[in-house]
Amino acid sequence: MKNNKRKIWESPWSYKEGWIISASLLIIGFFLEYVTKNSFRTNISWPTNFYILLAIVAITVSAYIFGKHSKFIKWACSIPAAITAVTVFTVLTLAMGFTIQDSSANSEIVNALGLSDITHSWPFILSQIYLLTTLGMVILKRIIPINIKNIGFTLNHLGLWIAVSAGVLGSGDLIRLTMDLHENDTNWIAKDESGNSIELPIAFELKDFSLEEYNPKMGLVDNISGELIHKDGKNLYLVDNKITCNIDNYKITVDTFYNESGFVFGRYVPVNDIGAAPAALVHITNTVTGDTISDWISCGSFRMPYKSVKLDSVKSLLMIPPEPKKFTSDVKIFTQEGNSFAASIEVNKPVKVQDWEVYQLSYNDEMGKWSSLSVIELVKDPWLNVVYTGIYMMIIGGLFLFWKGKKNSKTE
Repeated sequence: MKNNKRKIWESPWSYKEGWIISASLLIIGFFLEYVTKNSFRTNISWPTNFYILLAIVAITVSAYIFGKHSKFIKWACSIPAAITAVTVFTVLTLAMGFTIQDSSANSEIVNALGLSDITHSWPFILSQIYLLTTLGMVILKRIIPINIKNIGFTLNHLGLWIAVSAGVLGSGDLIRLTMDLHENDTNWIAKDESGNSIELPIAFELKDFSLEEYNPKMGLVDNISGELIHKDGKNLYLVDNKITCNIDNYKITVDTFYNESGFVFGRYVPVNDIGAAPAALVHITNTVTGDTISDWISCGSFRMPYKSVKLDSVKSLLMIPPEPKKFTSDVKIFTQEGNSFAASIEVNKPVKVQDWEVYQLSYNDEMGKWSSLSVIELVKDPWLNVVYTGIYMMIIGGLFLFWKGKKNSKTE
């Protein structure tokens, strides 16, 4: 009886060869990373990244034109090649979400294999070349003849090719800076990740910084260790007037709550002053013994000490500093051309200035809502529009394929 089972590396290649090639590229990549000891960490920037992109296109097109009848090129145009290439690239991309991308936060073996800086590692570079090669071959195979049948497929796959290549090769041109703004001061100087000062063609004057906070929470603290006894947040309650809650064996009622207060003659009174702290008068009942306590708690501030209530030898009731709800920098922006305009920068609401996206980053945590310092982040990514173009092409191609498939099903 004749055995028709195909052997590995026997034409036509399929998924087996694809997984072997994928695994081999990963092994070679990790080996190179280990041998070079992370020395390959140079960001490729303009115009080098553009020349590399042109070289990839030229090599892919030339290989397809002059070698399209070869065993490897035929396989590179196949679905198994595309799926294995996408899979290995996706696995490495997902690994970034499960591994802290910081060498100081990982073990030696993780750093040695490049997993703490995946986008600059040999495995990632090789997987990207593999993906762009297979995608390029598939696109070249389907782009001609140009007809309605191939439009959706080409747009979808070419969009993915553009998004991946521009997103990775363009990362070296990404500029991320921070700038400290002090109220009523104008600043043209930002700092990069290494702390180097960089003069910008735009300047910012901080007119006002505002911070909205949630009400503080209260909970029990261990008197010996100083740790909160919160049971994954279940024993933490927002403080507000006239609320009642039960924490362990204690019934706690908030009789009076002030968002801003000062300690005067043994009690807290509402004040409107820098450093005023939240405070609450609480009535506490031990549900086991029936004992009661009435006293003030406060989370304090940079000007005022905190105050807690000792319940027994083990536990005390305290107020936790409020969490920020929203913080905003009202600024005036100047350009080298002599133009100026006002803007408000909020978290997740950046302001577009020339080629820069300006984000609200942080403030003086110790001063809280009285902070006169605002820290903004400026991001410039010249390749972002190219990435967006690729994504839009993918969406249009996907919609076209969906419409074409739906139209064909109705015809049938």
